[in-house]
Parts: sequence; structure tokens; C-alpha cells
Amino acid sequence: MHRQYKHTLIWILILFMIHVTYGQIGRGTASARRSGKHDGNRVFCNFTNGGYTTWNAWKYYENGYVIDIQPLVGMQLPVADYRVNGVYDGIPDTITSTITCATHSDMDMNPSGTKFWGFEPIPGFCNDEVQGRDIGVAMSHQPQTWPPYWPDHPDWIDDDGDAEWNGYFGRGVMSADQESYFMMDDNADEKMYSFHAFLPDSNDANRKGQGIRVSVRGLQWQNPLAQDIIFWIYKVTNVGTTDYDRVSFGALVGTYVGGAGTEWNDDASFFNIRESIVYSWDYDHYISPTANPNWVGDPDEVGYIGYSFLESPGRYWDGIDNDGDNKNAPNSSAPYFDESCFKPRTIESGDKVILIDRKSHVRYIFTVPDTTVSVISMDRTFMLVPGETVLEEGNMIMGKTGPELNPNAYDGIDNDLDGLVDENYQLHFHQYKESVDGVVLLDTENPVQYIDYFTGQGKDDLMLDESRNDGIDNDGDWDPKQDDVGADGKADTGDPGENDGVPTEGEPHF
Repeated sequence: MHRQYKHTLIWILILFMIHVTYGQIGRGTASARRSGKHDGNRVFCNFTNGGYTTWNAWKYYENGYVIDIQPLVGMQLPVADYRVNGVYDGIPDTITSTITCATHSDMDMNPSGTKFWGFEPIPGFCNDEVQGRDIGVAMSHQPQTWPPYWPDHPDWIDDDGDAEWNGYFGRGVMSADQESYFMMDDNADEKMYSFHAFLPDSNDANRKGQGIRVSVRGLQWQNPLAQDIIFWIYKVTNVGTTDYDRVSFGALVGTYVGGAGTEWNDDASFFNIRESIVYSWDYDHYISPTANPNWVGDPDEVGYIGYSFLESPGRYWDGIDNDGDNKNAPNSSAPYFDESCFKPRTIESGDKVILIDRKSHVRYIFTVPDTTVSVISMDRTFMLVPGETVLEEGNMIMGKTGPELNPNAYDGIDNDLDGLVDENYQLHFHQYKESVDGVVLLDTENPVQYIDYFTGQGKDDLMLDESRNDGIDNDGDWDPKQDDVGADGKADTGDPGENDGVPTEGEPHF
């Protein structure tokens, strides 16, 4: 059976990273909700410590461009027999869930409508005595908003016993002109427990949701190179004991170019795959005074609003340079995808295939015999019949309305047994898009690199399948003379990793 919750259009716009947390951190609760305001450059926004950004303006606070933004984290629960309508029927269920944020309307509530199901802020990351519409979330330039100590770094205390700033760039470091910081989790998201008796942590029956914790930072600089930008950094952690094979990250964005009234009705949007950016604009480049009499400045001077997804951990084991950064790495040797990589192949006796261990992701080369043989890769059984079995993945196939992408490009399996998981013709090789009236909007080849597991070419490229927890300075920018300051990112504190000659998580450039 297949059940899916929160069917939502997801635009992937922002930065997500894996993170390991420290210390005694509580659990999200509605009673810890606070609001804040970023106005550190020419971008203005109101936001909550539950992950919801409510108003985004440019140049003038009155000139709105986005009405709301919220991050989304979705996952597929392990396939199992879950309780459905109070009954375990013995049939394995495939269930997906998406965690959302508390907004001003259309929230995911329990059946009685009395409790929000989703992300809630974790207490202890702000000064509870400082509250207001635009002040309450901990901000680097407002020390009065800081807590007495940080739950994730309770030892970051100065000589006077006060908390030092919990900075993205290190202990007490305030590189940005404005930096906000908070944590939230999905402990309040009781949907999967209520409907299916799912618990994410076998060691703690009191933890609900999916065991997902998120630390969130907003950063702004007044420097002219960044004065029209706000950066949001999300570090997503699975703090439960359940492993999820399929996880997605994204954001739901409500564009509002032109602000109040009906001016937003003529907005348009486009996703530029090559640049990994979504942008929206006012179609006639004019803000009608009738539709929005509060617009400040020339009504012909209305800008574009863009959302760029800067970086994602991706799958460090799929053999594909998903973020396209390996081409700039020293000694890059991996091949690039071309048309031939997506052609179906008929298996013959003597051919070689790649088999993958699902847990370790170790690859093995197998030679096809001259008789029918059954092989297992990623816990899936493949029956190989020489001269008959056709293997294909991520290629273009003929659909009901014309060419379409093979759906196995998204199933998390190496369907063509070449060692690559979910290669995708449209994403990794050829981007093409038409408008509804047949106008070609995008037609470009933009291939990325991959590891050839048959020849070994590309296996030593450190930036192809780089990982945040492999202990390697993949891009080679860690400098032992400047960056060997320890896990807190601050020199001369005597913390673990300081002056040990090797990179430590938390140090600059690592």
C-alpha cells in the first residue's frame, strides 16, 4: 500500500547540511515560539524561530517580494507493516511524510484542530525575557537576545560568565553584520504516531515525529557584493535511531512581487537548471498605484527575486558529481555523461555488471555467464538472461503524451547495473524545457561527471562524491597555519583539535 501526506510543490532553494549536535538539547514546543526581523542590508524579512519567514522586502520595507517561505523535510519511512485505521493487516506499507512549519494559515493540524503537527522551536536558544514582534530570536547584533548559555555549547562562556555568540564561523565570531540562530525539531509532529504507531527512536518512546532536528541561521552583509542577499543555512540532523533510505529537502515559497492588493496577480517564475536558481518577476515590470498605493519609489523600478540552492550534501555514494564541482578540482579525471550513457543495453554472456552492497555501498564486478543467472544489487534481485535482458536507467522513454523521463531515475536503485545510482538524462546531461504553447525555453547540454566503475576512472576524484563526514578536506582549502583552531572555531581556547595538525569538524574551511 502507498500513502503520501502533504502533497506539496517543492522548490529546492536553500542550503542544507548534515550536522552533529552537542550537549543537552530539549525538544520543540509551541510555548517557545518567538519572532525576529532581519534588516542588515537592503533585504528586509520577518521570521519566526519555527522556520517560517513571513515578509520579504527589498530596498524599502513597504515593497514586498515574497509573502512566505518555509523549509520542508520529507522522508520515506522504512517499509513495514504499520497500523492503519487501528489495525495491523500484515501487509508492508510504503509511507511518506513531509514536515512543515507553523504558518499564519493552512497548517497541518491534528484531527480536532487543536494542535499543530510539524516543526516547533527548541527552548533555550534565546533570552525569554526579551520578546516583541521584531525582537525575540537570538541575533548577533543584539546581545540582549542571547540566552544565559547555549544548549548545544554550554561551555561557550566568556570571563564574565556570559554566553559568547554562537557563530556559524566559530565561537564568538561575528563575521556577518547580522546573524540569527535557533533550533527546531519535529517532536510535535505526531501524525505518523497517531495514524501508524510510528516512533523514530527505539531508545525513547516519548520522542514523536521522525526524529528530525534542524539548526537555522540567517546571515546578512552590508558589503555591496552581498547587500541584496540574505543567506539561510539549515543543518538537518536525524537524532533518532531510524534510518531513512529516501530523504528530500526543499522550500515552499510564495512569491508576492509588488506586494499588497492584487499586484501579485501578474507574477511569473522560472527555474534555471544550469544556474540552479528559481526567480520571479513582475510580468509587465510595473507596479500599478491602483493595485498597490503603498509602493515606495518609481513604479517602473520593480526588481526580480531569486532563490539559489547553494549546496546540498547529496548522496556521497551514488557515483555522480551531483553539484558539478569536481570539474574545478585538481587532477580531475572522471568522465562526463554523454548520450551513450543513457542508451539501454542488452546483456550478453561475458558482459560485466556492477553489484552494490546496500549498506556499505561497496561495488563488486560480476561477469555474466552463458546461462540465466540471478544477482542481487542494493537488496534487489535481477534476473539476467543473456541475449534477452535489457537494462536501462534515467533515460528518455515514450510516454502517453510524448517523450518523458524514465521514472526509475528517482527510485534509489542502480537499475542498469553500472554502479551509478539514479543517473538522470535531464538532470545530469541535457536540460530541455518547452512552454505550453511549444516555445523552447531551455535547450542545453550541461553534463556532469561520474565514476566509471568498470575502469575505475574518477574513483580518486575527491570532489566527485565528497562527504561532510569522511574526515577529508576534499577541496584542499584548510590551512594548518591559520585554520587549526579546534572544534569551536576560535583560537587559544584549548578545545579538542586545536593545533593537532589535522582538520577538525568546526574549524574554518573544513
